[in-house]
Amino acid sequence: MLFSRVNYNAEAALRRSEQDKVTQNEQLKKINQELDRFVYSVSHDLRAPLSSITGLIQVYQLSDNLPEKDKLVGMMQDRVAKLDKFIHTIIDYSRNARSEITRKSVNLYSLIEEIWSDLSYMPGWSQVQLQNNLPSHGIITSDEDRLRIVLSNLISNAIVYRNDRTERQSFVNVKGWQEKGQWVLQLSDNGQGISEEHLSHIFEMFYRAHRESKGSGLGLYIVKETLDRLKGTITCQSTYGEGTQFSMVVPD
Repeated sequence: MLFSRVNYNAEAALRRSEQDKVTQNEQLKKINQELDRFVYSVSHDLRAPLSSITGLIQVYQLSDNLPEKDKLVGMMQDRVAKLDKFIHTIIDYSRNARSEITRKSVNLYSLIEEIWSDLSYMPGWSQVQLQNNLPSHGIITSDEDRLRIVLSNLISNAIVYRNDRTERQSFVNVKGWQEKGQWVLQLSDNGQGISEEHLSHIFEMFYRAHRESKGSGLGLYIVKETLDRLKGTITCQSTYGEGTQFSMVVPD
């Protein structure tokens, strides 16, 4: 009887080991595929603004017109700002993939206020109203840096994709509540919205849901991957021309 139990345990351990290997191989395959896409797209997205800056410098050197030179400098500054933002996005991607989870008490209301203030340099920020409806003493025990990455990406998207074609006040509304040992967070806006055919793809690496997209296509992918690391989830509902709502569940 003892021999049978030992034999059964050994077989069970062997099956678990084989399943672990299958899971690891699938993960490695996914990582390699994403790495190939990452290297290709990053090299393209880095080279494009650098080539543009090089061209603008050449035009600048040939021009004697001061107003034109001022315009060219402004265009170069714009390209540099986009390049800087893209590099920060890559850093967020790397940090999430490599750094360990560090949990601490985080005041969500204050975190949203800090993020909003940090984004004040963005074009269009002053045209969007922040509605911070989180409880002022709402505390979550989680990784603050990762929460900042998630919420900053979503809020900055609400600013970038605000709807300027309407007279209504643009807003981004953040609310949340504790529920069964976790936080439910909802972030909604009345911006451009996302077409239905794009909704199932928006969390994919380098996917751009808007034709006039100004981003790298990494933002929502990083949001999803970051929440995965926190054992959280995110879903999106959107109506094109009316607005978007992201709903997140984050363990406390």
